[in-house]
Amino acid sequence: MEKIRKLAERWNCPVLIEADGSRQRPLKAPADHEPVIPGFVDTVVVMAGLAGLGMPLDAEWVHRPERFSELSGLGLGIPVSGSALGEVLTHPAGGLKGIPNNARRVVMLNQADSIALQSHARGMVDGLLAGFHAVGIASLKQGEVFAMHERIAGVVLAAGGSKRLGQPKQLLNWHGKPFVKHVTDMALEAGLSPVFVVTGAFKDEVGEAVDGEGVLAHNPQWEEGQSTSVQRGLEEIPKETGGSRF
Repeated sequence: MEKIRKLAERWNCPVLIEADGSRQRPLKAPADHEPVIPGFVDTVVVMAGLAGLGMPLDAEWVHRPERFSELSGLGLGIPVSGSALGEVLTHPAGGLKGIPNNARRVVMLNQADSIALQSHARGMVDGLLAGFHAVGIASLKQGEVFAMHERIAGVVLAAGGSKRLGQPKQLLNWHGKPFVKHVTDMALEAGLSPVFVVTGAFKDEVGEAVDGEGVLAHNPQWEEGQSTSVQRGLEEIPKETGGSRF
């Protein structure tokens, strides 16, 4: 494998490795020796077939149903739910097993061959993003990727000195709570993750106001303009994040 890796680097050529198999079942749980993923791999795509949803947890639909049952908590013979599949995919001994620490983690929900299955898949996205950097919804049968969902970070700019207003506008009461707290809560409720609050002139007061919500990032250069706060926020966003909202 090391020789293949070096050749791929020399030729700037991607290498695709099938790390395990499912015996043509839409769903599976890995054996003790699976998956076999080399340490140099930079992206891992975990596949799951949505055709297995609603079907009984047995050997006809799931490769290693006993193991799937153990990881998901779902009894054998019980129809496989989206939540049970999500439990297996995000389990350290399930879908996340054997993935190198620095690799990008992607889960592909394949066989989304109907609008109903596509809708079901979208309902699983938020839970899956807790363990994966991206979630795809696709149909190999139709030759189409319907959606790719990634984590979107939020940045709340709360560093200003509010000189024209005469008081910290970040701390003004809005519907019973400080304005900065209201904005931070809305960002979190919208599904942005992680959410960073950039502080400046009123660092301690803003930090107290957000009350542990969001991640504080202080901008010591806040007086040089809003662009420095934007830059400070960008510095905090993890590299695997798909985008950001300010």
